[in-house]
Amino acid sequence: MYDLSVNYINENIADSDIIFQRGIHIYEAGAYYCTTFDPDMGNFAYEVDGNYGDYATRINFKQDAWEVQCDCPYPGNGCKHAVGMLLDLKDKLEEWTEVKVVEDEEAVEAEKPLLSREELKKQVMEDRKKRAVSENLKLIRGDTFKGEHLVETERGKQYSITLHDPISGTGHCSCPDFLTSQLEVCKHLFFCVEELKKEKKFEQQVAKEAFPFLDIYWDSISGKPRFFCERKEASFLELRESLSECFDEQGQFIPEDLSRFFPHTSQLRDNKLVRIQEPVLEHLEHILEEQQLQEIQADGFPSTDMIKTKLYPYQEEGIRFGVFKKAVLIGDEMGLGKTLQAIALGILKKEIFGFKKILVVTLASMKEQWNREIEKFSDEKAMIIEGSAQKRKDIYMNTSH
Repeated sequence: MYDLSVNYINENIADSDIIFQRGIHIYEAGAYYCTTFDPDMGNFAYEVDGNYGDYATRINFKQDAWEVQCDCPYPGNGCKHAVGMLLDLKDKLEEWTEVKVVEDEEAVEAEKPLLSREELKKQVMEDRKKRAVSENLKLIRGDTFKGEHLVETERGKQYSITLHDPISGTGHCSCPDFLTSQLEVCKHLFFCVEELKKEKKFEQQVAKEAFPFLDIYWDSISGKPRFFCERKEASFLELRESLSECFDEQGQFIPEDLSRFFPHTSQLRDNKLVRIQEPVLEHLEHILEEQQLQEIQADGFPSTDMIKTKLYPYQEEGIRFGVFKKAVLIGDEMGLGKTLQAIALGILKKEIFGFKKILVVTLASMKEQWNREIEKFSDEKAMIIEGSAQKRKDIYMNTSH
């Protein structure tokens, strides 16, 4: 639907090569915000953090042509802001097109007869196998077939593969797909196994190997930890015995309460014969955080006397709702004092959890307002982070606010 390329922007929008290069710098710096994105109507708008103020850049697609208007002081429509925002819009439209194609494909699929669970699982696994072949993956081999390997994507992202049985392909991967799909497979695992099978005397060597450590990993199907161990030496038998209160003979986690595993973690994490995989530690950390939050909440709701104005009951309720949460969305209507609630939440979290800095991400036009309200309604000091990417980084790293 939309034809927008770098060449088009350079040749038809930018007033000169110099302006085009300056537009690239604005695009890369990222000091702007898309306020309107309406591909169906061809209407788009940006707010840009400029050198002498905040500028509004409007973009329209009419009759197969792009029209750009910017209220900056430049005497023309082909300014650097127009170039920068069109470059960003090009990225957004490409993402939107990909999503729309997927949605259209999903709509077609939705009209087909529903598959059974086994048919669906088979289809999804075939998809993973195809992607393992088609995508440009790279294997970084471990010392043995059984054990740990790395698979690197085309973009350089690495995932850890742990193979319990390379012949059958059983094991686990650190990628999000493996941890959430409950298929016990992923494209990285398929790719790793197929690459290893190409090596000479693969099956003979696998038969000679024993899995090198006791592996405690996250089982996405049961939603609990699980362990795998095939070594029979006395040291491994002792380890299995020490874990018997938490794991059965098949390695399944027995207790319903995951915190029962806490006493074992410090001892096992320092043992070279054991690997506790990161997802297990993340789940344990989440439980520990929840317990700590409950202990803190038991002390009661802290005072909001640090705010230099009287809060409305609904504002107090919003603060009470968010103060002990990792993330919260305050959905009050415009003009009801969400900014004041956010300021109070920030100060309370600083006092309770020891926050050193709080970063407020907002529209360029709202930065001064946030600065004024923080210093008007509290004893805290605020600093506006603006300028080039490097300048913003330097300001943020060197401020104590």
